[in-house]
Amino acid sequence: DSLNCKGYSGVGTDGQYIYYTPYYNGSSPHGVVLRQKIYAVFKDEDTWEAYNAGSVDGLTTTGFFGSPIFDGRYMYFVPNNNGSASGIVLRYDTTQPFKSAGSWDAVNLSSIYVVGGDLALWRNTYGTWTQMSSHQITKVSIGADGTIGAVDNSTGEGLIWSPDTSSWISIGGSLKDIAVFSSTAIYVIGSDDNLWFYDGSWSLFASGPFISLSVSYDGCPAVVASTGAPYIYVNSS
Repeated sequence: DSLNCKGYSGVGTDGQYIYYTPYYNGSSPHGVVLRQKIYAVFKDEDTWEAYNAGSVDGLTTTGFFGSPIFDGRYMYFVPNNNGSASGIVLRYDTTQPFKSAGSWDAVNLSSIYVVGGDLALWRNTYGTWTQMSSHQITKVSIGADGTIGAVDNSTGEGLIWSPDTSSWISIGGSLKDIAVFSSTAIYVIGSDDNLWFYDGSWSLFASGPFISLSVSYDGCPAVVASTGAPYIYVNSS
């Protein structure tokens, strides 16, 4: 695959392939995942394939260590050092094509976010606290790509923090709840109690009334109706 396939730290299997954990290639941490088809001819080049997963969801997904873990669907790679101590977990959906970017996702677990007694958003990274916003907020949601969504406590304004620009933008509205999957997939409950979708522009997703909202690992919104009944909207495509 014309990739530099050297410097691995562990192996794991999903029953069909052996996966090699990318670590350090001699000059830098890398993210080239190598896999070998089980029961195939060892020296046949078709037995082997590689994919550079070094930048997934806008994160530096390199420098993993130890054996990847298989949960029956996903293969998880354990973070170690991507140039500095890393908390970025990488995973591959084994039901999807190995060399497709959409088959991979990552989450940064290096930081913990809390709403303080001052109602400001704070981040703790390796023991160091940083105030993320001067806004007083009432709802917070963090997407898989590190995008943060919040609702201003006094105005109901929707606020989005981008890890790419490290700054906040307003998406307006008068919101009651927010759930972020990514920077281009944001769900909110508006003042009308309906479920809305925001990807740079607004569209009505489902009519309420709804009282709370979350989003699943694969981007499906889940809501609780005013009756207390839960609903999850599944993409059937």
